[in-house]
Amino acid sequence: MSEIIQSVGIDMGTTTLQVVFSVLTLEDRGGGFIAPHVEVTKREVTYAGPVHLTPLLAPDELDMDAITEIVREEYARAGIRKEDVSTGAVIITGETARKKNARAVLQHMADFAGDFVVAAAGPDLESVLAARGAGTDLLSEEQEITAANLDIGGGTTNIAVYRNGTCIGVSCLDIGGRLVRVTDGKISGMTPEIRAFAEQQGMVLHEGDPADPEVLMRLCRRMADRLACEIFPEAAAGETPEFCQLLITPGSRRLPEMQSPDAVTFSGGVADCIRESAPEGTEEKKVCMRENGMSGSSEAEAGRTAEAGAGNEIKNADIMQVVSDDSVFPYGDIGCLLGRAIRESPYFRKVRQIRSRETIRATVVGAGVHTTEVSGSTICYDPALLPLRNIPVVKIPENCEKDFQTFGRTLRDMLKAGGAADAEKAGEDADADKASTSAVQDKEAVESKAAADEDDVAVCFSARNWHSFRDIQTLAETILEVEKDHIRAGRPLILIMENDLAQALGNALSVRLGSRKNLICIDSVAVEPESCVDIGEPLASGSVLPVICKTLVFRPRANPSGRTGK
Repeated sequence: MSEIIQSVGIDMGTTTLQVVFSVLTLEDRGGGFIAPHVEVTKREVTYAGPVHLTPLLAPDELDMDAITEIVREEYARAGIRKEDVSTGAVIITGETARKKNARAVLQHMADFAGDFVVAAAGPDLESVLAARGAGTDLLSEEQEITAANLDIGGGTTNIAVYRNGTCIGVSCLDIGGRLVRVTDGKISGMTPEIRAFAEQQGMVLHEGDPADPEVLMRLCRRMADRLACEIFPEAAAGETPEFCQLLITPGSRRLPEMQSPDAVTFSGGVADCIRESAPEGTEEKKVCMRENGMSGSSEAEAGRTAEAGAGNEIKNADIMQVVSDDSVFPYGDIGCLLGRAIRESPYFRKVRQIRSRETIRATVVGAGVHTTEVSGSTICYDPALLPLRNIPVVKIPENCEKDFQTFGRTLRDMLKAGGAADAEKAGEDADADKASTSAVQDKEAVESKAAADEDDVAVCFSARNWHSFRDIQTLAETILEVEKDHIRAGRPLILIMENDLAQALGNALSVRLGSRKNLICIDSVAVEPESCVDIGEPLASGSVLPVICKTLVFRPRANPSGRTGK
């Protein structure tokens, strides 16, 4: 059995808007007398559209109509109808996620794009998608190494570290090439975060000041130092703890403590500037720019788009602008200086650097190709409940699965906390035979026409330790005891396991539930804590379900000090 489904990825970034289409091939790898086992066996990009400017009505407001028209044109150019699209993601990234109408635009585009195209935001998800689009996950698996991908865009740097194909940490910093903008030799704009960071490093910058290359290079070197502190322990050891906490993007955190990676890859618009001071042919490049109401930014915005699309076609058929021939600020910002600072950093110079599979398109390829997974063929579900969207996750730490008493107590405590307990704390307490939770994360879910009730949660756990018939029966009884009030209220019981146990556990639960079979029990899916899941309608003759794990955090701007919590 083989089935091909159409997927779309739409990335609305700080500076650029991109659309890609891909096809996912589902195949049954069981065969013969083996139980069916459906997998995504091939992911192929079939259309990668040109790089567009992200249209704005004002510096803090997206132009929804212009964005919709661009995406509509991309569908037509690719020969794809909305009805053809079965899955995919619209992701809003970087500074764009901080625009005042970001949430509304994101959901509108998800509804516009197709039936099971999800709306996603949040720095952690961006980091994973960029790394997978860049190929860092496969690189680390094939070479059996630890590899870090730094996706450096206009407003943020998303970092994901993979060890032997498994993600072991993500982070996001407010470091990017567009944070200081330059027009006619003067600073024409900067973010409050980078202004505060510059002051902390002894540099006072104001809009209207001359764009002094030496001062801005000093700033970029400190930005490169801050990036180095995130992935190289020896770099962090040479700085103060306060410096190592600066510029963390709200909604993210520092990477966990780990050894330096064996290799690094770079993606994002600044990636090409790390290999050279400016992409070849900069002086002759012409780009098209849409009027977007951004005061004093037309040339700078056009220039930044050229950087973002280095080597790619850029189309926005309104006003033609010639990129500045200034060799220091060819794109009207500090992108090239930042690339040079990273290239010259002693920490990045000594680590092995591997060219990524994608640079500017890494995130959008990740959104279109790598968001959707399928839950295995041995699953148990009520089709009347599907599709489900924006279901918050309660993930039980694996060390809380050592016995059923600890598992049940941890699940009860996490549900009481609202489904976003601190898993690390729960794990520590479980080791002491006591499980408790921290306060609920302050998280804002995107509204949608199929939004889940606030009482619905998906309980996720590994189920690696339970295999016997008696184990499965006891697990079913434990879950039903903890969830009894939820079940009496008529809410669905949603369980997601990493181990292949869904059908056996689902059958045990179904027998005990009797006629109240509001149950979805799926497996072979790894779900991250502090996230949400969407579960689509069945594929492959009903044998598998598409599942997307995502984050739905809209980030407020950091306070003027530029400091955020860990």
